[in-house]
Amino acid sequence: MPAGARARVLSVYRQILRTGRCWAGPREEQQYIYSEAQKQFRANQHTTEPADQEKQILEAELRLQYAHQYQIPYPRLEHKTQYKSSHPAPRTDFGRQASAGRPPASGKLAKAIQRRKQAQQDKKPG
Repeated sequence: MPAGARARVLSVYRQILRTGRCWAGPREEQQYIYSEAQKQFRANQHTTEPADQEKQILEAELRLQYAHQYQIPYPRLEHKTQYKSSHPAPRTDFGRQASAGRPPASGKLAKAIQRRKQAQQDKKPG
């Protein structure tokens, strides 16, 4: 692990422990913060891939931010998609020809998409 990443990991770990020590909620939540931090950091201590390390550091920072912002130490729940199998998928092909049964995109939206595509093509070297 590079020295910069190690320092960042230790910094996040100390912040989490400090948060647990100063937590205003019930004692069970303080214990949860300590045990969850210890469990997650020990489970991931042998990660060697820089991309995986960065992902785990960001997850720890995000959970810490949620804990401070919402005063809830537990991880945020991931929600299922709002579209059920009986509903059609949301339309994402606004720049293409309208498919059968669907109206074309509105004029302003279509123009905005065209400008974005043109800007992306202008940025490409070549």
